[in-house]
Parts: sequence; structure tokens; C-alpha cells
Amino acid sequence: MGRRPILTPSLRPARSDDVEALAELLRQSWLTVIGPSVPAALPRFISEDPAAHYAAAMWGQFAVAEVNGCIAGMVHVHENAVASLHVDSLQKRCGIGSALMNHAERAIAEVAVEARLEVLSFNKDALGFYKRRGWTEMRRISGDEYGAPVELIEMRKVVGS
Repeated sequence: MGRRPILTPSLRPARSDDVEALAELLRQSWLTVIGPSVPAALPRFISEDPAAHYAAAMWGQFAVAEVNGCIAGMVHVHENAVASLHVDSLQKRCGIGSALMNHAERAIAEVAVEARLEVLSFNKDALGFYKRRGWTEMRRISGDEYGAPVELIEMRKVVGS
């Protein structure tokens, strides 16, 4: 398998008419990345549809990456934290996550010296991505993913001066 082409997505603030596409991206991301590692959480995730609720409530704080007019990823920055970052599974390793993180880190640098995020410990791809970008593991904490116990890793990075 050859290298995936690096894409140059256009980044923009999310709009209200993006909510369903964002909910679908969040569902797909959870089902492909998190769900297989936390199968006990699947029934509650399906019945409660938190992706739809999150997209509907928070879309105004999201930045989206578009490729060919379709949403390929999103990032949610809240204060000095990357609250959420998701990339369409078919477009991973094409530069979309990097473009979104560049945006997030710049936005945080405008308001804080240090950025933070939490990542599930079993998400090795995300951990590697963050570490390559200079993020450092600070601590591990117990968490809950729709009723199933998980371990979270809190990471930090200096982004401002």
C-alpha cells in the first residue's frame, strides 16, 4: 500500500447546517476508533446518540475541515483545551488532523501559554500523533465511557510565549 496523498483542507467555523454531517462524523469516529475497544459501552452509545446531542449543542465552537465540499474532520477548542478532534476514517493520515491541530494550537496560543487535552489510553494512533506534535503525557486518570471504565491520558503542550 502506497502513501496517502496529503490533502489541503479548507478550514472554517462550523455552521448550523453542518450539524447532521458533524453528528455522523462523530458517530463514525466513535464506532470505528472507540467502540471496538469498549464494546460494553456500545448499547448505551447507540441508545443515547451522544454524537447528535454534542453536535447540536456545541457546533458553534467547532472548526471543520472540508475536502471537496464535504466535512472531513472537526476540532472543538474550549478555553485552553482541545476538547475534541475527529477525522473521517477514510481520510486519516492525509494531513487533515494536522491542519485541525495547527488551527487549535494557534487558537489556544491566543489565550493561554499551555494547551491541554485528554486521550483514551488505548487510542495508540492518537497518542502517537500528539507525541509527534510535541505533546507530553502529564498523568493517567480513570474515566468512564458510557458506563464502561477507561483510562484517560492527560497531555499538555506549551503553545504560547
